[in-house]
Amino acid sequence: MKTFKSRTSAWMILAVIGLPIAVLGAVDLVLNPAQWPTAMALIGGAMLLVGYNFTARLLIEDEYITFKRYGWVVWRTTRRGAEIGDGMAGDVPLIPAIIIRQDGRKVGFVLRGWFDEAALASLRAASLG
Repeated sequence: MKTFKSRTSAWMILAVIGLPIAVLGAVDLVLNPAQWPTAMALIGGAMLLVGYNFTARLLIEDEYITFKRYGWVVWRTTRRGAEIGDGMAGDVPLIPAIIIRQDGRKVGFVLRGWFDEAALASLRAASLG
């Protein structure tokens, strides 16, 4: 089994956005302790934002290909019969990704910016036919 972690640049961008939100929550907690639910929501939201890509894991096992986030399985498919190819992803397909299909149905995708090239090459080679 191979486990690939997301590259630092994938979650660091979200950390740059989340850090000011967390600081705002911490300052709010210190200056106005009575409003602690709002402050904790800001801090927790910032942590969830950074964790979106920080916790992303791609697992290539003997039988399965699995993508996890926050420790939960986002999608999983068998390697046998998986069609792995390049394409575009997103609600409006504009982001370069590797698309995984099983029986002609889209199972999931991995954005090219999430993982380094070694992980993407392993994913491309993961199909067992």
